[in-house]
Amino acid sequence: WELTIFAFFAFPLALWPIRKIGKSIRKITYTIQNEIGFFSNVLGESIRGIKQVKAYNNQDYETKKAFKTINKIKNYFIKSAFISNRLSPLMEFIGSLAIAVSIYAGGVFVLNESMTTGQFMSFLVSLLLAYQPVKALGNLNISIQEGLAGAERIFNLLDSENYLVEQDKNKSNHLKIKEGKIEIKNLSFAYNEINILKNLNISIPDGKKIAIVGLSGSGKSTIISLLLRFFDNYDGKILIDDQDIIHHSLYSLRNNIGLVTQDTMMFNDTIEANIKYGNLNASSLDIQKAADESGVNEFANSLPDKLNTIVGESGIKLSGGQRQRIAIARAMLKNAPILLLDEATSALDNITEKKIQKSIANLMKNRTSLVIAHRLSTIEDADIIYVIDKGKVLDFGKHEELLKKCKLYSQLHLQETLIRDQ
Repeated sequence: WELTIFAFFAFPLALWPIRKIGKSIRKITYTIQNEIGFFSNVLGESIRGIKQVKAYNNQDYETKKAFKTINKIKNYFIKSAFISNRLSPLMEFIGSLAIAVSIYAGGVFVLNESMTTGQFMSFLVSLLLAYQPVKALGNLNISIQEGLAGAERIFNLLDSENYLVEQDKNKSNHLKIKEGKIEIKNLSFAYNEINILKNLNISIPDGKKIAIVGLSGSGKSTIISLLLRFFDNYDGKILIDDQDIIHHSLYSLRNNIGLVTQDTMMFNDTIEANIKYGNLNASSLDIQKAADESGVNEFANSLPDKLNTIVGESGIKLSGGQRQRIAIARAMLKNAPILLLDEATSALDNITEKKIQKSIANLMKNRTSLVIAHRLSTIEDADIIYVIDKGKVLDFGKHEELLKKCKLYSQLHLQETLIRDQ
């Protein structure tokens, strides 16, 4: 036991470099993972925006930006290797020092005849056999710290609070929509402390077509987001059939709303699968009907695989107008009592738009419809048109009324007429 005390004196010395180097490795590994994430983002943006990159002759710029990040990652890896490789010589030195002290102490014990030569040699062999596993503990700590750096990023994501996620779709507080009447009362909303909507009041009778128009940035699309509860941090009330949506389940709310936006999201799947996304239980007959009414079949029938054609990532194989027709078909298939159209025909030419307007008109029958549009020609037949400016209702009424009494509306209409005449 006396010899064991001499052999183990080196362990406290070894703890300091193990702890110090492990801490440095964890920090630098975390940085490396952040840089790799940033590089993935840079690379993804360059690939998705390849048309813009080539159109502006910025290939060299994108290459330099990518290599700048790659070099940073390389330098961090070199630094990590430099730090981790310092542990091995330190452990070798401390281990050798422990063995040297044990040999010296053992020699003294043998000379003093308090230990036999055989006992000393058996102890020394045992010590040498234990040296390699003990040294491996230092490298184990490096591996643990590298893993903990990755785990820290994962735990930060897992620990983020999910304010608008429901675990139980069968909760009893479902919205019970019979008519689809929507009332927005004293609605105020700010994003990053910038006021978007201010005491907004809008009434949308059931089964009617209501339109919202205004300049860009006036808060029109924000109203759609709040109706779908993409944000809950607003003041005021949004009522559907006199039920405050904030107190009812998200599932039931969104299950009763069909949405078509100007930014059409396509999945890297077939045209049919993208349409079926509106109702996963729909039959092939229902999908065909929606494709006919939305005008999807007009272009799909000219493709070799028709509705089974793969649209590519984000629908890259289709034009903007074709993607929007699929989005309209998706909303048709959902067959929800409330319909939200946010610039639904913005990517269509005038001829195609007129064809689809008929389909949209059929879709709107017996449904509460809220339409956001820049083209006033698409909402002239709306039951009520609300003119929004700087987050407030400037005026409302029918098309002919607003032309006479609302200056902003008449300006928007005049500008559109001039553009159309040109």
